[in-house]
Amino acid sequence: MTEEIIFYLKRGNFRQALFLELQVPRTTRELSRLLGKSNSQVHQSLGELASENLVVVVKGKKGRRKAYKYTAFGEVVARVIMARDKMVGYNQALEILRKVKEFLDKGEYEEAKKILDELLGEG
Repeated sequence: MTEEIIFYLKRGNFRQALFLELQVPRTTRELSRLLGKSNSQVHQSLGELASENLVVVVKGKKGRRKAYKYTAFGEVVARVIMARDKMVGYNQALEILRKVKEFLDKGEYEEAKKILDELLGEG
């Protein structure tokens, strides 16, 4: 089942890009700006992702606009795609940035550079 969903996402580059942007809950407007697509294109694709049980609608902050986030199944699919494509997830990226900042704040530039070189495959 997971492989079928990954194939479904892979058929549309925009659909997959949209899906992977949902590592944190986002509104249609945010996604539209991030991906350079119209609100209607984003809304339609989110509906398709929801029909495949990959995303769900949640209330935005303080009851504002509705946002979209992964379902439990969507979370699994996103992890599989990111592992397959050797992508760094949102939380992992934040942790890497925190480590780099910590080294930079201490003046340990070589340690920060090692982390970045390893991440970029230049180490």
